[in-house]
Amino acid sequence: QKKALSIRAANLLRKNGYTDIYILKGGYDGWTGKVKKRNS
Repeated sequence: QKKALSIRAANLLRKNGYTDIYILKGGYDGWTGKVKKRNS
């Protein structure tokens, strides 16, 4: 069910002009790549 929600969200973003969209296999918690740190 989470994957279906991700797909719906990605489609909504695409309709609103976003082009650089990714659905992460395993979700955000499963991401092992680099993450940019934000300045507070």
